[in-house]
Amino acid sequence: MQEKINKLYDYILNNSHIELTTKELYNCGFTSKDLSKLAKEGKVLRRIKKGLYEFIDIYTLKSDKETVNIITLNDIFISLQNQDKDSAFNKLHKYLIQIHKEKYEFLLIKLIEISLAEKDLGYSNFFFAIISIENGTFNFNIDNYISYFEEELAANNISIAKLYLELILKAKETLDLDIDTTSLEISYKKASLDFNLSSLLDSICLELQTNKGLVLLNNIDENLYTKICEYLNNYPFVMITKYDKEVELRYFNRNNIDLKAINIAANTAFKEGNYEQCIKLCLMILSDVFSPKFYNYELLGFAYRAIGKNAEAIKYFTIASKLNKNGHYDYLLNTNINEPKKRVNSTICDFYADNFNEIPNIDTILQLILVEGLNIDETCKQFNLSDSHTNMIKLTLVQEYYIRGNNDLAEDILAQVRRSPHKTAFIIELLAQFSQGQVAAYTSIQKRILEQKS
Repeated sequence: MQEKINKLYDYILNNSHIELTTKELYNCGFTSKDLSKLAKEGKVLRRIKKGLYEFIDIYTLKSDKETVNIITLNDIFISLQNQDKDSAFNKLHKYLIQIHKEKYEFLLIKLIEISLAEKDLGYSNFFFAIISIENGTFNFNIDNYISYFEEELAANNISIAKLYLELILKAKETLDLDIDTTSLEISYKKASLDFNLSSLLDSICLELQTNKGLVLLNNIDENLYTKICEYLNNYPFVMITKYDKEVELRYFNRNNIDLKAINIAANTAFKEGNYEQCIKLCLMILSDVFSPKFYNYELLGFAYRAIGKNAEAIKYFTIASKLNKNGHYDYLLNTNINEPKKRVNSTICDFYADNFNEIPNIDTILQLILVEGLNIDETCKQFNLSDSHTNMIKLTLVQEYYIRGNNDLAEDILAQVRRSPHKTAFIIELLAQFSQGQVAAYTSIQKRILEQKS
């Protein structure tokens, strides 16, 4: 008999399981009489049911004088208590092989994950299930788990609801349950979408509250737009504007600032190369008005481009392009541009104002035209500019609009200068430079003015 038991030891060592069929025991040399005797003694084998026995002599089982590493439920529990989930799953895998219940592995892992998510440190559902599985009395009551799933979904505990749904779907497959889970999957997908949207909007609102400015959402249909509007009712500091399938979420906090003074200060900051200050002032403007003008967004775009933040710049140029349908923003919206086009002067409001210092009030005039949107001729007339100086102001604006991409407006103003009967030789030469191309004209005009000054 001992020889047969030793052969059984070797068999268990090689196959790593302790539940044995009658056929396996016969292959080890046991007869039906041997099995009956061993089961009656209860020292080596225990009869589980007809045709199935369990090896119970794990304490004397040895190979090369080393105790065999037989996994017990206590081993799994210790790993769980030590919060070593990977170790617990590895031991569970080996344990299920030992008892020939591998098909339940996914279900049991989900029960562990649910206990972890629900902070059930006793893992009661898991241990109740695995003991029932081992004893052959396991009954998966799917109705209970569907109720748990629906409760978690109603409580907006999406991550736990997902675990219950995965458990239900796997149980349906593993246990061949006749149940339609379509409605459960649909309700989860809808709740998950709403949850993810709300989480996204919460993070966006936090970003806006911290950094001001705007966030641009793309490909937003009417249904999704309605959901966004409904949810953002909880955030009064967010202004929502829809442009086709793009939605602008802008920080709004009315402080009734002096918009004209801030506009002038922002443009001056840009002109002096103080781009960070320009951005700060522009964001103050955006947060204080219900409907900012396109040039407010433009200036922010150019300031961000100037400091190399092209992704931010594109957001503002995009909104500017929506508000200024006559503008041409193609090159400004090109994500492949690594840095902004270089300009000899660091100003957005004029082309070469510093070199036209013989024109009285040129900075103020350009501010009124470009920022306040006043008529060119009327503004120049108000400041008593000569026709020659007015033409020089117009050429300044031509170059500015070329740089902004508003070619139609630039061409219109350029045509006005060409038709003017009051062109000096200097103006005529500048016009000739423009006819050679926008960028070339920019450099050549600047060079010509510097030469004239010297």
